[in-house]
Amino acid sequence: MSQYAEQIKEQHLKNIYLAYRLQHEGIFFHKTKLDFVDFYLLRTLAQYPQSIKTLCRQTEIGRKDVTKRVNKYLKAGFLAKKTLDCDKRSFLLCLTEVGENANRAGNKKIAEMLNVATSRLSLKDEKSVIKYLEDFNKALLEI
Repeated sequence: MSQYAEQIKEQHLKNIYLAYRLQHEGIFFHKTKLDFVDFYLLRTLAQYPQSIKTLCRQTEIGRKDVTKRVNKYLKAGFLAKKTLDCDKRSFLLCLTEVGENANRAGNKKIAEMLNVATSRLSLKDEKSVIKYLEDFNKALLEI
């Protein structure tokens, strides 16, 4: 084990806790509490309009959770439903202007946080961090 391994583990645990806290406290936008999952879903919907089923499959988030969040976005005016011409019972979810603004604001906030964390890294350090995060993600999936 390296000389800094314990310090890295300790910092990582603090980061997990802070991310958890932010996830639960959320960031308010347009009087609506948004967390990391919300920003992930809005970011995914910003790519192109899609159905709830497609959104669930693409994000690997359960239908019940996605539906609950989509209803929150519809109520807040972040999304609109676009009925399909071929099947009037089916619809696609589209970001509204308010939703696009929320998505941009969330992406900006996340980018600012990540830039602070990575701004002083050398290219070699960046590669090491990427490798570490990939290994950490693999370990999480094996739990």
